[in-house]
Amino acid sequence: MLTSDRAAASDALTPVAEVNSEKLATRAHKRLHKALPELRPGYNMLFVPPVDHILGCFALETRSAPKHRAYFCRVVMPLYRPRAFLVLNYGQRLLGGETVSLSEADLDRTIDRLSEAAQGELDLLRRVRSPKDFLEYVNWDDQPKSPRYRIDLALTHYLAGDAPACREVLEELLARPPNPWWAEQNELAQELMRELNHDPAALTRRIEAWEQSAKKLLQITPPPRRRRVHLPGISARFA
Repeated sequence: MLTSDRAAASDALTPVAEVNSEKLATRAHKRLHKALPELRPGYNMLFVPPVDHILGCFALETRSAPKHRAYFCRVVMPLYRPRAFLVLNYGQRLLGGETVSLSEADLDRTIDRLSEAAQGELDLLRRVRSPKDFLEYVNWDDQPKSPRYRIDLALTHYLAGDAPACREVLEELLARPPNPWWAEQNELAQELMRELNHDPAALTRRIEAWEQSAKKLLQITPPPRRRRVHLPGISARFA
């Protein structure tokens, strides 16, 4: 997992402000998709379908990389969060943490390196599909102790079918001394606790709404469906 000091600097995986680097990363994502068509393009990343509660994807992180270079990251994260963005704490930099060049002159070699690295990680991403898988995959002791990540843990327990463990995490969170920096997350934890205890259907609806919002914002769409056209004596498929 990425280190906590990096998490404190940035919780989101976003392109660097310099527009040219963003364009270069977008181009590289498109080229990588051609090399690995089994992946699906999303917003600033390529994901492994199908996606339900858990997103497994690859992304080029340019925010903290030198100009025209990027880190290649594997990210496995829950979609049942109130805000939709790629979370660095649930990711890992591949290629030994080295950056790759996004310049046109180096792009062919870069795509070869990224493709080889991604192929070596696909089995892992395909294994971590459910909240139960995610619960076992993450080293929770390495994650920040902020309410946002404790809420992730609580809801992962809930979706894995362990409501008592969900309640225990929320109770521990709500027993902490008040912190004004975390007021919004603490209020959310209180709402989740009320729904867990008194209206589980509302909690389920909330989680489903978060997931649908995340899929929309991260542009997580299912593969295009093939439609079959029947003509006299002819059977054809169109993508």
